[in-house]
Amino acid sequence: MPSGILEVELINGQKLKSGDFFSKVDAYCIVRYGNHSARSNNARNQGSTPTWNQTFKFDVEYSPTDADDKHKIAITIMDEDLITADDELGSFEIDGKRIISMSMRSGSKEWNQDTYNVLRRNGKNNGEIRVGIRFMSN
Repeated sequence: MPSGILEVELINGQKLKSGDFFSKVDAYCIVRYGNHSARSNNARNQGSTPTWNQTFKFDVEYSPTDADDKHKIAITIMDEDLITADDELGSFEIDGKRIISMSMRSGSKEWNQDTYNVLRRNGKNNGEIRVGIRFMSN
């Protein structure tokens, strides 16, 4: 079974809105792949346009017959609050299987960058996040 490293780069966000009326968004992200998760740095006081430029690496074992959701990348955007519980600003999912499969077929080690809509739990748009992804086979 082929294996490698899946790299997920959180680049920046645009138009993120908080439910807090008296403070700027202090955004951070939780990135989940399989049974693993990682938390980004907090883009403190950057408001609706946070920049992270932070990369996370996940070990991958891949087979073309894997279920699609096995390689799903889920990203949740949070707003850190000092006094109350952190607020979820929204989330989105990325089809990691498609990216891994394309990289294995082409042998490419290039970053696949795209902008994803952040959706609140009620389905409404709450801005967007730019993410880069690449798969490096062993």
